[in-house]
Amino acid sequence: FMLAWPFGDALRLMSSYAWKEFDEGPPGVKTDSLHDSADRVNSTVCRLTPTTSPVTDEYDMDQSRPWVCEHRWTGVASLVRFRRLIGKQHAVHMPWADQEGHAAFSLGNIGFVAMCRGYNWFTKQGSHTAWDLTGQKSGMPAAIYCNLAALVGPLPQPSQWDGRCSGDTIVVTGDGYVAKGTVPPGGVVAIHAQYRSSNTA
Repeated sequence: FMLAWPFGDALRLMSSYAWKEFDEGPPGVKTDSLHDSADRVNSTVCRLTPTTSPVTDEYDMDQSRPWVCEHRWTGVASLVRFRRLIGKQHAVHMPWADQEGHAAFSLGNIGFVAMCRGYNWFTKQGSHTAWDLTGQKSGMPAAIYCNLAALVGPLPQPSQWDGRCSGDTIVVTGDGYVAKGTVPPGGVVAIHAQYRSSNTA
């Protein structure tokens, strides 16, 4: 939400590691050491994007992947690009929400975001059900769009976009309504006018 909503001038993304005791250093550094260097951070020691909320103890204490690496989670890097492209010149309009944990809003006629609350195993609230966006007003031009929130890794500049989507696509009709698209439970859909799918089917 913070990356999609055009508020403020800057956001800080965490890229951290997990610990059991408050005074633990990063992985690879001995206690009280001033000279050890942390283990090299690469994708093999980074945890995958969480699939539960909140995360489980097993996820939190996974010593084989001690780095949390939030910046590498699915959708984060592409939503950073989304935020940069939207800026503050495109006002939020058509905000929509219901009592089922669904929310959506448009950003001018170049961006649309929809979110679906997932199931929280601790509070026993939320849902395992995806949200069918069919009939939702988006304010977007007619096209087939890539869901930027489903991409892994950096999103190229619009001029370098090849139209290939790694996740689901969202189909918008000429009147700005979604004809096809779903938001997974605990997930996000974010589409931008300059990131259309090359798939015309």
